Amino acid sequence: SFCTLLDRAPMGYMDPGQGLTDKKVVLLDEPNEQEAEEDSDSDSGLTVFVPEWGNGLRNWARQLVYGNVWFERFWLGVIMLNCITLSMEDPTDKDCVTQICKFTSYSDYVFVWLFVVEFVIKVLGLTFYERHDAYIRDKWNILDCVIVWSGLLSFFLSVVLKMQGPALTGLRAFRLLRPLKAVQAFPGIRVLVQSILASLPQLLDVFILYFFFLLIMGIIAIQQWKGLLRWHCATNESIADVAAGVPNATYDVGDRICTTGFHPNVGGHICEFGTTCVEHGGNPMNGKLSFDNMGVTALTLFIALTLEGWRDSMYETMEATTYFASFFWIVLIIFGSFFILNLTIVIITESFALKQQEQTVAVFKAIDR
Repeated sequence: SFCTLLDRAPMGYMDPGQGLTDKKVVLLDEPNEQEAEEDSDSDSGLTVFVPEWGNGLRNWARQLVYGNVWFERFWLGVIMLNCITLSMEDPTDKDCVTQICKFTSYSDYVFVWLFVVEFVIKVLGLTFYERHDAYIRDKWNILDCVIVWSGLLSFFLSVVLKMQGPALTGLRAFRLLRPLKAVQAFPGIRVLVQSILASLPQLLDVFILYFFFLLIMGIIAIQQWKGLLRWHCATNESIADVAAGVPNATYDVGDRICTTGFHPNVGGHICEFGTTCVEHGGNPMNGKLSFDNMGVTALTLFIALTLEGWRDSMYETMEATTYFASFFWIVLIIFGSFFILNLTIVIITESFALKQQEQTVAVFKAIDR
């Protein structure tokens, strides 16, 4: 796979003594003449103001970031360990009296400073902003920067200033972004995420189409079944008791929905002898299946488009009206689930294939260099 050739080194970077088979190719944009001149100026400027040992430190950091595979693997292991410690936290132990809570608290401080060390090494090797391949020019590194500085601020407020409260809780929420740092270590995942982001403009058109489709189908559903799913068969004795005003009298109804009109030979649940269809009780499925307003109707139709329980919903509406209600659900599933929702998969797949093609072309160009 071409993904094995990817790394975050500059285009064409090669360690001394390495052959072509050991060459690591990255997919950063090739610098143009202006960028190359800026890189040269930035390097020369650093050479003037940084002592000789500083240039050596910078070269060492640059070789770590660009030429050492184990550097990336080490930080990937750190991220995995951090994910494990985050999953061990107990939200019920607010006073942090257990050993597990103390361990996760102390380990969080260790991970904060480990990520600071990674940040410093990368800034030394890449520069912060000066070069065209500088640290902050990579969007994924911006995420890293946010994670590092939020962790440092949380450490300063909690350990140095001994602060507690909602502000500190909000800062700690940024720890949930740490697993996303692992995306940088997997070029294939980066391509997939970039494909999804690149397909958002086209997906917006699909979402608009999906919205109007739900709106039209929702209006039809409200016109057909508004309030009809509340009708159930009640015994005539209980109906008479309620009409006579007997204390604590209520309708003795079953679970099945009944039809308010008589539809011979076209479906609908007709109440048996000795019972009458009355409006009593709530909507089916504890009120989740309802067509009484547009909001709950849209939610009901959206759940049906996920193919979760749509047949039960269809049978309920058929009992409330006629067998012809099934045509509504068939149209909803065919055009909504099998057509419109699958358009999103098609768009993302095409965008992913395009990104893969671009990455493959970039790899071969780098090898040719």
